[in-house]
Parts: sequence; structure tokens; C-alpha cells
Amino acid sequence: MAKISRMDDQTSSNFIADHNSGMGPTLLSKKYGFCETSIKNYLHKNNCYVYKNPNAFKKKYSCNDQYFAKINDPIKAYWLGFIITDGCITKNRLAIFLQRRDEGHLELFKSDIQSNGKIIRIKKKAAGIVTKYNKYEFYDQSYLGIYSKILTSDLAKYGVIPNKTYSVKYPKNISPEFHRDFIRGVVDGDGCIYKGKKSQQVGIGIYGTHALLKSIQKILVKNCNVNFNKIIHIKNIYKLTYHGNKSATKICSFLYDGATRFLERKINKILE
Repeated sequence: MAKISRMDDQTSSNFIADHNSGMGPTLLSKKYGFCETSIKNYLHKNNCYVYKNPNAFKKKYSCNDQYFAKINDPIKAYWLGFIITDGCITKNRLAIFLQRRDEGHLELFKSDIQSNGKIIRIKKKAAGIVTKYNKYEFYDQSYLGIYSKILTSDLAKYGVIPNKTYSVKYPKNISPEFHRDFIRGVVDGDGCIYKGKKSQQVGIGIYGTHALLKSIQKILVKNCNVNFNKIIHIKNIYKLTYHGNKSATKICSFLYDGATRFLERKINKILE
């Protein structure tokens, strides 16, 4: 890991500016490659560690705090599904980390919730991957943080809470007319769509808790006339898969036809 004491003046200036704009030790560590303890010591030494300030978490950017008060249109339902699988709540902050190639999706979310927050580019260490030189591999990510007590409180009503990974259930207060939008968000957030290279058979996989997938499966069976496939337990998560042009294509059509919000690279895999 790099040594923070060896930063040049320009890097140090950028480092302090990033911190003053709202990046804490964790994000700074991901972006610059220093350990969090060294970062905290460096910031204290330079009298700019914002967490000593009682107003450190004062909201710096605006958004439509009431956006998730009611899920009353397809776009809100989509983002709820996306966030319930790919979002993270800590205190009054909603955080979304996406691959750099999907940064445009964060821009779209920003626009929908009328946020003027900044999207921050970072490098994240790939868990468990070490090169032959014993150096970790990193991949590019884009991060958006939304600080709003109202927005996160509304999301909590739908099950988007801290440490939600193993407790997520299908929200009861979503109108049936928005089921497909919510499920599309779940697939885009934590699912996969693929086509076999040789067979050209389409497949779709959805990951989540058993309770969430069971509810999603009931909706797919009812609307797409597919079978009750077995929900498979993989380590600490579950997976629901449909494979074959007949069933998987029906599901993709149900979820994506006529949609205005979706992750293009996923559905494009079966259109190519």
C-alpha cells in the first residue's frame, strides 16, 4: 500500500479538496490507496479532519427529499428495485457504487431525484484477487452519495435499511401495475441476462433473499406463464434462473418492453 507521507503537493491538494467535498477516509482510501488510519492521522495533522466538526454531516447538496414518499409511477418503482439490491444505507445516507461503464445510470438517477450531488470516481480493490506480484487488482467505480433523512426514512418503509442484504422482502405497498418496473430494477441491480454463444439460448438470473425471489417468482408465473423453477441456495444468497428462449424471452419482454428506465448493457446482451 502506498505511503501517504510521499504525496506530492498537487496530490495532497487534490486529496484535501476531495475530503472537503465530502469524501471520508473509506472513499479516500479507495481512491488514493492509503490505509484509513494513515488518512485520519494525516487529516488531523493538517487540521482538516471534518468529523471533528459537529456540522460535518450537514447536507451539502440538494435533492427531491420526497421522491420515495409514494411509489406512484414506473420510474420510482424501478429505482426502488434497483436500490433495494444495489444501494447501501448508512445513517441518513444512500450510497450507490456502480462500475465506471455504468456511470451514465447514476447520472440518470441524479436527474430523476433532482440532485446536484457529485459523482465521485474511485478505484475499488477486487476482493480475493491478488496478482503474481502480491498486489491487489483494482477496478474503476463511480459513487453517488445522497444525504437525506427524509429520503432514507421513506426508503426504510420499503425495506431499504442498513445491513439489508439478508433481510430484504418484496415490498407490500407497491401497486401491481408497477411490479414489472420494480422487478426490472432488481434485475438491473443484482441480476444477469445472457445468451449462450453456441446455443443462442437466452437466460435470466436474479439474486436475492429467498423471500424476495419467491415473491418475484409468483409474479413472473402469473404474468409470463412460466414454471415454478427451483430457487437455488448459493453460499449466503439465493438465485432464481430461467433459461431457454421460451421462458426467459417471455420474462425479458414482460420486464423491458416499452420501459424508459433500464441498464442498457444488460438487455443488449440478448439483442446483439
